[in-house]
Amino acid sequence: MDSISKVVPILPVALVSVIYQRHQFLPLSQTAILAEAKELMLELKAKGAPVKLSETAYEGALIKALDLLTGRKLVSLKNDQYQITDKSVPILKYYANSIEQWFS
Repeated sequence: MDSISKVVPILPVALVSVIYQRHQFLPLSQTAILAEAKELMLELKAKGAPVKLSETAYEGALIKALDLLTGRKLVSLKNDQYQITDKSVPILKYYANSIEQWFS
Protein backbone atom coordinates (compact mmCIF):
# COMPACT_ATOMS: atom_id res chain seq x y z
CA MET A 1 0.00 0.00 0.00
CA ASP A 2 2.90 2.34 0.73
CA SER A 3 4.16 2.05 -2.85
CA ILE A 4 0.71 2.98 -4.18
CA SER A 5 0.51 6.09 -2.02
CA LYS A 6 3.85 7.27 -3.40
CA VAL A 7 2.51 7.42 -6.96
CA VAL A 8 -0.88 9.02 -6.28
CA PRO A 9 -0.55 12.44 -7.93
CA ILE A 10 -0.96 15.63 -5.93
CA LEU A 11 -4.20 17.03 -7.32
CA PRO A 12 -5.29 20.65 -6.86
CA VAL A 13 -8.51 19.77 -4.98
CA ALA A 14 -6.55 17.64 -2.51
CA LEU A 15 -4.03 20.44 -2.01
CA VAL A 16 -6.78 22.99 -1.33
CA SER A 17 -8.39 20.52 1.08
CA VAL A 18 -5.14 20.12 3.02
CA ILE A 19 -4.87 23.90 3.31
CA TYR A 20 -8.39 24.17 4.70
CA GLN A 21 -7.78 21.33 7.12
CA ARG A 22 -4.65 23.08 8.42
CA HIS A 23 -6.72 26.23 9.00
CA GLN A 24 -9.55 24.40 10.81
CA PHE A 25 -11.82 25.01 7.79
CA LEU A 26 -11.97 28.77 8.43
CA PRO A 27 -12.63 31.19 5.52
CA LEU A 28 -9.59 31.94 3.38
CA SER A 29 -8.89 34.39 0.58
CA GLN A 30 -7.83 33.20 -2.84
CA THR A 31 -4.50 34.97 -2.32
CA ALA A 32 -3.88 33.08 0.94
CA ILE A 33 -4.80 29.74 -0.64
CA LEU A 34 -2.53 30.30 -3.64
CA ALA A 35 0.41 31.43 -1.48
CA GLU A 36 0.17 28.45 0.85
CA ALA A 37 -0.36 26.06 -2.05
CA LYS A 38 2.85 27.25 -3.68
CA GLU A 39 4.79 26.62 -0.46
CA LEU A 40 3.23 23.18 -0.06
CA MET A 41 4.00 22.25 -3.67
CA LEU A 42 7.66 23.14 -3.19
CA GLU A 43 7.73 21.11 0.04
CA LEU A 44 6.05 18.15 -1.65
CA LYS A 45 8.38 18.25 -4.66
CA ALA A 46 11.38 18.30 -2.30
CA LYS A 47 10.00 15.12 -0.66
CA GLY A 48 9.66 13.44 -4.05
CA ALA A 49 5.87 13.64 -4.30
CA PRO A 50 4.38 13.29 -7.78
CA VAL A 51 3.44 16.94 -8.29
CA LYS A 52 2.46 17.25 -11.94
CA LEU A 53 1.74 20.99 -11.87
CA SER A 54 4.45 23.38 -12.95
CA GLU A 55 5.07 26.52 -10.93
CA THR A 56 3.59 28.55 -13.79
CA ALA A 57 0.45 26.43 -14.19
CA TYR A 58 -0.42 25.83 -10.55
CA GLU A 59 -2.31 29.09 -10.06
CA GLY A 60 -4.79 28.42 -12.85
CA ALA A 61 -5.28 24.83 -11.70
CA LEU A 62 -5.94 25.89 -8.12
CA ILE A 63 -8.42 28.57 -9.20
CA LYS A 64 -10.17 25.93 -11.27
CA ALA A 65 -10.21 23.63 -8.21
CA LEU A 66 -11.84 26.40 -6.17
CA ASP A 67 -14.38 26.91 -8.96
CA LEU A 68 -15.08 23.17 -8.94
CA LEU A 69 -15.57 23.13 -5.17
CA THR A 70 -17.83 26.18 -5.46
CA GLY A 71 -19.86 24.52 -8.22
CA ARG A 72 -20.35 21.46 -6.01
CA LYS A 73 -21.45 23.80 -3.21
CA LEU A 74 -18.64 22.64 -0.95
CA VAL A 75 -17.31 26.19 -0.64
CA SER A 76 -18.92 29.55 -1.22
CA LEU A 77 -17.37 32.92 -2.00
CA LYS A 78 -18.43 35.73 0.33
CA ASN A 79 -16.60 39.03 0.80
CA ASP A 80 -13.56 37.74 -1.11
CA GLN A 81 -13.28 34.76 1.24
CA TYR A 82 -13.88 31.14 0.32
CA GLN A 83 -15.99 29.66 3.10
CA ILE A 84 -16.60 25.99 3.76
CA THR A 85 -20.22 24.87 3.77
CA ASP A 86 -21.56 22.66 6.56
CA LYS A 87 -21.73 19.50 4.48
CA SER A 88 -18.25 19.84 3.01
CA VAL A 89 -15.96 19.12 5.98
CA PRO A 90 -16.07 15.30 5.70
CA ILE A 91 -15.61 15.49 1.93
CA LEU A 92 -12.64 17.86 2.17
CA LYS A 93 -11.10 15.64 4.85
CA TYR A 94 -11.45 12.72 2.44
CA TYR A 95 -9.68 14.65 -0.33
CA ALA A 96 -6.93 15.83 2.03
CA ASN A 97 -6.38 12.28 3.25
CA SER A 98 -5.43 11.20 -0.28
CA ILE A 99 -2.10 13.02 0.08
CA GLU A 100 -1.68 13.11 3.87
CA GLN A 101 1.13 10.52 3.75
CA TRP A 102 3.42 13.22 2.36
CA PHE A 103 3.03 15.38 5.46
CA SER A 104 3.76 12.82 8.18
